[in-house]
Amino acid sequence: MINEEAASYAETVCMIFKAYAKNAVFIGRPTQGSNGDVISFFLPGGISVGFSSLDWHFPDTKQLQRVGIIPDIKVEKTVETIIKGNDEIMERAIIFSETGK
Repeated sequence: MINEEAASYAETVCMIFKAYAKNAVFIGRPTQGSNGDVISFFLPGGISVGFSSLDWHFPDTKQLQRVGIIPDIKVEKTVETIIKGNDEIMERAIIFSETGK
């Protein structure tokens, strides 16, 4: 289960699963696509600037930066699930575990 809150190390772990566990299935929403060391510095006027200093790619050369881990089964967040307080990703994962679909 993945979503937009996953970043950096969590994305590295997902990449490892995708590379070595061919039957791994990700359910949810894309991750942040923000893996790598962060370089920070200040500009005149005290403005802080930061950026990722590494360029991560999957073994097949697909880019991770600005793309993230794309789920195999995408689950959209809806106003209804937010109001009800439901965990739509968990609910979809349970369906997948029971049916394989």
